[in-house]
Amino acid sequence: MDSNTFFVGNNALVARILLDAKNGMLPHAVLFSGPSGIGKFALAKKVAEILLHDSERIGKNTHPSCRVLDMLWIAGVQEDLDILSKSSNIDQSHRKKEGKRSDTIGIEDLQVLTKFLFETTDDPWKVCIIRNIERFGREAAGTFLKTLEEPPPKTIFLLTTSSVSHVLPTVLSRVRLEKMTLVTDEILRPLLLSVGVEDTKKQETLLRLCGGRPEILQKLMADTLFFERQKSLWDSLQILSQNTNLLTSLQEAEIWSACSVEELHERLDRLLVIWREELRTGLAIGKIPQKSILALQERSRFLEALQKNANKKLLLENFFCALSSR
Repeated sequence: MDSNTFFVGNNALVARILLDAKNGMLPHAVLFSGPSGIGKFALAKKVAEILLHDSERIGKNTHPSCRVLDMLWIAGVQEDLDILSKSSNIDQSHRKKEGKRSDTIGIEDLQVLTKFLFETTDDPWKVCIIRNIERFGREAAGTFLKTLEEPPPKTIFLLTTSSVSHVLPTVLSRVRLEKMTLVTDEILRPLLLSVGVEDTKKQETLLRLCGGRPEILQKLMADTLFFERQKSLWDSLQILSQNTNLLTSLQEAEIWSACSVEELHERLDRLLVIWREELRTGLAIGKIPQKSILALQERSRFLEALQKNANKKLLLENFFCALSSR
């Protein structure tokens, strides 16, 4: 599969965005929203390639007029600056010096970006790509809002989020929001056939595990270890969806509380697929699966509460306990 795989299923949106980029019709800030693995970041990079007429250096994160903020230096988690440089090309030495331990984009990170924004360039644009802007801390979000209100000349922000509900409404009002959607099995299946996956059972497994996300599908096919981890996660979530044990619920809440917001949404999306399958199966035989309906309602309540920055562990305990008592 080549890079075009990432755009499978959102063809109209992708075509419109790329055409606007070629014709100089993009606003100063575009926010791509949608589930993780749908191709938001890949699309942002493609737009940057068009704006700066340079696919090679954009791909290698070495273009002097493009700054990318993706992976962050995190103490005890990701400390290899060489690896980070392949993902993010901003100076993160301040995070190492201060021993940062979170995946939150702080005011110091934005200060590095701001310095770049006001540098002179001979290129037609300065492009700033930021993955998952829901990671902004409170102070950083306020500073970024001011930048969006008065953007530097010849600057375009290409932003992504896996949780648009966690982005400040004031930020949303100053960007062009482009919503990317999950891709149906009917669209992904021919893709599998084109690369030689003809076994029906293997197709079904891959489609179930990727959950409509082309980037995840590609990784499942290329990385055996990743495939095994995702299959194990899926199996554990299926067991969890049927759990009625209170102690198990509290244990799961403890495990999930260590997840990032993006990881939480990914796991909840997987549970959503399981419950929807249960719902379709029940309706097909004329039975209304009340447990699945209640589970979907609890998921909505949890996401709404999470948006209000409530105690994550307490929310998870309440969520899993509610599920176990269905």
